[in-house]
Amino acid sequence: MRPGVPADYVARTSSGVEFQVLMDPITDQGVARGRSVSVLALVAWAESIQFVEDCVGYTTWDGGPFLNRVLPLQCPWYPELWCDQYELTSSGCDERRDDPGDPITGWPSKDWCIYRLRFSRPPYNVLGLPNHAVPGDERKRFVSVRRGFTPRERRMSGWGYVYDDSDTQEASDPNPNKWKEVPDETVFIPEHTVTIVCTWHQVPESAVPWAAIAGLLGYVNASEWDLYKMTFAPHSLLFRGLQDLVERYQGADGSWYYDLPYVFEYRPTPYGWNGYTRAQIDAGGRRTYGRVRRLVPDAPRGPNLPLMYPTGDFDKLFIPGATV
Repeated sequence: MRPGVPADYVARTSSGVEFQVLMDPITDQGVARGRSVSVLALVAWAESIQFVEDCVGYTTWDGGPFLNRVLPLQCPWYPELWCDQYELTSSGCDERRDDPGDPITGWPSKDWCIYRLRFSRPPYNVLGLPNHAVPGDERKRFVSVRRGFTPRERRMSGWGYVYDDSDTQEASDPNPNKWKEVPDETVFIPEHTVTIVCTWHQVPESAVPWAAIAGLLGYVNASEWDLYKMTFAPHSLLFRGLQDLVERYQGADGSWYYDLPYVFEYRPTPYGWNGYTRAQIDAGGRRTYGRVRRLVPDAPRGPNLPLMYPTGDFDKLFIPGATV
């Protein structure tokens, strides 16, 4: 360690690397979406590479249904904060050393270094593997969610609608003779969907379930499915693929990772995407809905016809290397 620097606190990373937390200076700063804390950490030069890997965490995959997450360093004062950045601020050699450099490579050799570690709150749950986990539970950790509401208009026949044929243009004339049937032309029924962008973070390149992503495009959830404190009824969630082109990035451990921004479209109506909004309303003025199936040549009409949108198992989107 650095001579003359008092060891205020000695700590260890997840792999056992020892480091000293220097109490001066420590910063605690309010930022746009929370707080940011930074400290200085003194560590032996020979262990600095493993130290920074442990500080920000990394992920591996052994071919099984779960990822092996090495969690980043947790802030000792604010447990909701985790280390997400590091910066080498100084380094040096023991004054008693006679060989300041590596004679083979010519590069300088150090004995100690000081890193500034920053702790902040990530947009996802930093968790180890849950007890009694089942395949697909990766969606409960290292996953962030964004939502947006999208108005839609369903085009349909004007049958079942009437309009005010008076000149008042107020559609309020009680005379029934003034209300005419809409001609057989297109009218619009307003409804809305909810766009959900669910990003699975830090997925090793070899673990990305490319086959499952491609195989589930345009599918809806076959059964009730939960995601980030939300539960979706069968057929109500449509998988639209990835939000944009994705590019791999390198982690502190040198491995390649992807962040996968899955896009789902939620339709909060009975029957979900495999239903339609009828023109008729019920006695209480509420919209009515019906189930939709596709006609098949020479097949009798009935419940055995295929649904408009095929169904799939969305758990596979969160199973490393999964296929459909």
